[in-house]
Amino acid sequence: MRQVILLSNNNNLQYKINALFNGEDYQLEAVYLPIEEALVKLYGKQVDVVIITQSLIQGRSQILDRLVASKRYFVVFICKTLEYGLLYNVLNEPNFILMREDNLVGLTDILNYAFKIKDKLYGMERKVQQLETKIQDDKDVNQAKLLLMKEKQMSEADAHKFIIDNAMKLRLTKGQVARMIKERVIL
Repeated sequence: MRQVILLSNNNNLQYKINALFNGEDYQLEAVYLPIEEALVKLYGKQVDVVIITQSLIQGRSQILDRLVASKRYFVVFICKTLEYGLLYNVLNEPNFILMREDNLVGLTDILNYAFKIKDKLYGMERKVQQLETKIQDDKDVNQAKLLLMKEKQMSEADAHKFIIDNAMKLRLTKGQVARMIKERVIL
């Protein structure tokens, strides 16, 4: 269930959004507090989406900038007219969505699509991290083999076998053993 916080001073908007979320995987909580108090409450919660209205943030665009810059959640800014002037800092951010108050029909579709993209990006970031670790491990293994070949006069095959045997014996990865060899813990 995706957690959605509505920061607004408009009760009718809460009813509209609840109707849109009916049957969807979103749970809406409306917060009717001054914006500064609402932000304090927001930072203490696990939230996926923050919906904020123009009337609540009037004259406080830096608060909107901070919400979007945190990249902790999607920020949906609902306004009566699509005025871009105050939004120049956040308009092109991938976690920022601008909608008109009188046309909220596609909100759930937009959020569902945004979460699919976010999940794909998260998966890609994990894959990149795994590949970077593999590359670093390969570099460390090669450097450790060179060190073993130089200091222990081993052949490359024997140095590689030494690393693999120690990895199995110590129940570590080849990269971990290679770093231990480079640090002279194993030699």
